[in-house]
Amino acid sequence: MAKPDVSKEVLSLLQEGNKPYSVNEVFEKCGKEYGKAAVQKALDSLLFREKIVEKAFGKQKIYFIRQSSYDPKEVKSELQMLTQKKALSDSSLKTKQDKIRELETKLKSFSAIPSLDALEAEKKNLQESVDELTVKLDNIRAKQGVKISSEDIKKVEKRHAKYLSVYRKRKRICTDMIDAILEGYPKSKKILIQDIGLETDEAAGFTPPK
Repeated sequence: MAKPDVSKEVLSLLQEGNKPYSVNEVFEKCGKEYGKAAVQKALDSLLFREKIVEKAFGKQKIYFIRQSSYDPKEVKSELQMLTQKKALSDSSLKTKQDKIRELETKLKSFSAIPSLDALEAEKKNLQESVDELTVKLDNIRAKQGVKISSEDIKKVEKRHAKYLSVYRKRKRICTDMIDAILEGYPKSKKILIQDIGLETDEAAGFTPPK
């Protein structure tokens, strides 16, 4: 029975892979059909016949096919094909990355939307507050005999809207200033607010209308 040509199989492996391999990698790729010593002997034989190239990196040695053994036209054609594949892969990767960023943005916007249960609870609280204030207003009218016209109500609502607008504008400015400071602040936002002595809506027990 003829002995297997280890050198031929090793050479075929290096040609197909067309990249550097260590002795251990060649040994693994050959399916461990031959001993490690036989694989090393085959590499030495191919190196002697100038079929492959050896490069040493410290104690580690790598082996790869001598490029001059390839047809330049085939190499150029394969290079063009690989370049085209890379361009297509890069384009596909960019498209997927853009899609991921788009989905992340949508996810953030969705997470900021209150749930239906939260909205229902808020609606219930507001309705209870309106009912309570309506009762108080009716009692005041009954005690003082004062009639509040629709014009008076509109004036109060107008003033309320004005002050609410000013409040929101100032709060936005304050929030922007805090965010700007936080960019170079080593501690958390909560500690920053404590350090500058800022009183938040929550600390004051104030819940601004929506």
